[in-house]
Amino acid sequence: MPVLPLQARSRVLRLASLRHSQFLWAAARRSFSGAGPGLHLWAENARREVFARLHGLRKSKATPQEVLFIVSECQRRQLLKDPRDWVVAMSSLGHVGLWTDTLALFEAMHLETAVAVHAFNATLSAVQRAQQWEAAVALFADIERYSLTPDTVTCNALLTACDKGGQWQSALSLLERIGPTYHLQPNVVSYSTTLSACERGRAWEHALQVFANMNGCEISPDVVVFNATLSALDGGSRWEEALTLLEEMNEIKLKRTLATYGSAIRACGNAFQWEEAVELMRSLQNRQKPNLIILNLCLDACRKARNLHAALKLFNDMQIESERPDMLSYTSLISACGYGAEWQLAIQLHEDALMTGQPDIFSFNAVLGVCRQASRWEESHRILEGLLLHGLSPSMPTYKALIAACAYAMRWSDALSHLRALQKSDSLYIGAARGKEDLILQFGIVSKACAEAGLASRSQALVDEAEFAAAAKGLAGRLPREWISVLHWQAALAYFQRLKQAIDRDDTEEGVQVVGLADLLLDAGQDTAAMSLLLEAQEAQIFSLWQKTKKADILDLHSLGPGSCSAAVAEAAVSAALLQLAEKRAFRATRGFVVVTGRGLGSLRTSPLLLPAISSFLSQLGLDIRQATGFVFVPRRSLHDLWQGVKRSNDPLSCCFVKTNRVVKVERFFLLLLAAYKVRPYYGIECA
Repeated sequence: MPVLPLQARSRVLRLASLRHSQFLWAAARRSFSGAGPGLHLWAENARREVFARLHGLRKSKATPQEVLFIVSECQRRQLLKDPRDWVVAMSSLGHVGLWTDTLALFEAMHLETAVAVHAFNATLSAVQRAQQWEAAVALFADIERYSLTPDTVTCNALLTACDKGGQWQSALSLLERIGPTYHLQPNVVSYSTTLSACERGRAWEHALQVFANMNGCEISPDVVVFNATLSALDGGSRWEEALTLLEEMNEIKLKRTLATYGSAIRACGNAFQWEEAVELMRSLQNRQKPNLIILNLCLDACRKARNLHAALKLFNDMQIESERPDMLSYTSLISACGYGAEWQLAIQLHEDALMTGQPDIFSFNAVLGVCRQASRWEESHRILEGLLLHGLSPSMPTYKALIAACAYAMRWSDALSHLRALQKSDSLYIGAARGKEDLILQFGIVSKACAEAGLASRSQALVDEAEFAAAAKGLAGRLPREWISVLHWQAALAYFQRLKQAIDRDDTEEGVQVVGLADLLLDAGQDTAAMSLLLEAQEAQIFSLWQKTKKADILDLHSLGPGSCSAAVAEAAVSAALLQLAEKRAFRATRGFVVVTGRGLGSLRTSPLLLPAISSFLSQLGLDIRQATGFVFVPRRSLHDLWQGVKRSNDPLSCCFVKTNRVVKVERFFLLLLAAYKVRPYYGIECA
């Protein structure tokens, strides 16, 4: 629980007590002077009428000046006699956002009479309603100064302040202390507010723990509690836990709301479980008609899972059921076309969207993104014209799609033209930090297009300009982490040579750059250089890919860094491991070989991507494999045969133990191994 320093707390409360909004009071008096239509506010018997008017103002859309005028006059004429009068006045001020005046009024009450805890709660609620969590913490810390003991309402008000202020750790800390410190029993509101704070902070593990603790206290959760927990799971893509919660709601016969289904569908969509998302929507249809928000969430789940066929079917079902798609529906469906480069379908859907509603920048960017994937630069220019005709301004994603579409199509001059337009646009100032990095990356993309067109000097000039821009735009001279992956492979090698001297032995950063460079080299057909790079990274202890146990040598692909590497990099890492281990074992296998690929929990559809790729690669080398969840095992005998084939001759075709239909694959493998073995100065990569 963060506690403001004593001096800061005093300053917050002292500023409030100065009632620095007196100018508002003067303005209120001017606006109300002579305007007393039938309001006998200041007669002796008018006290009841005053507070009735205050109650009425709380329910209506009263202005702060109206409320402040009446409250100030009540105080001036000493109509605030009963503690309930003070609470009504404080609540009225808090209702219109005048939290500093509420604090001032509370201080005035403290000077005139004994304060009650419900007056303190009204003040604290006014502060949290204005989303002033620091002031709320300061006020709560001074509760003993008023000789008060907090009750559950007090704690819930502070929990709400922490929730709105994004202070989920503070909310958890307070919830844990409610019982031991204040001898109070948290209620449903306490738990639901804390769960909401965890959801805002994307702390789904803590949300589940809070939910479990609530059940342990024998407090029956309501729909609000379940929805708050589901929202936290949605942010963490925890679809299995979300489905478990839905089943639990079913067991206790708690009615699911549209918000309940929406959070569960989002959790499934974020985890690429589109089938589960659609199934949830179908189960909702048995109870009531899903609204457009639910349908769009299912479309988005199909998009994230890269399943265009399922998205199209769902889109057609929407129209059959007389549910008119909105612009978000079209945008999700168009984006789903990008993974298969279905640019013609995307353009057709975009034209349909233009006829059915007012397009926004997101729908234009979606179709431009598909054209970028397909390198359709001419269509991209036509879409840009339509965007301008509709009075929209190009955004950063717009320029990124245009530059990439032209660069991928070898239209370097058009790509450069769009880059210059981006430099002059206001898009850079929206999300400034990320916008600057995105601009730098566009220089790399255009530079690569120039290099592939044979314009080496222009390509280098763009690289130099990017490095200068990185220093000028407050990036401390450091180019974005993705920089190496957008360059031409020769420029990437040159950059890496400089980078490894400036990284200052940050193994994590260097490891990310090694993997990115290896992927780029493999994509450019420089397999030998990629394998050599991985070998040297292992020898320089940038990675700790393989380790020895009594029964097997283990290659853990997780060591390549956070997230899943590409299948090409994984195959190169396996090849490098086989070569280095063969050298260390003198080409005699004394134990088996295990490749840990992982279970694919962080990959698309949460299914293994590397496991089938590595299994296929090892099988094509003639190795007998045993596949299990998350790893592949190669027996010692099979590995020994492979290594002996390498040792017998430098001529790969003489390796007669390989079956005929695998000779070509093994020939290429051996040639790469031998070449990588010879080229191993420390990152001094020599390429033909």
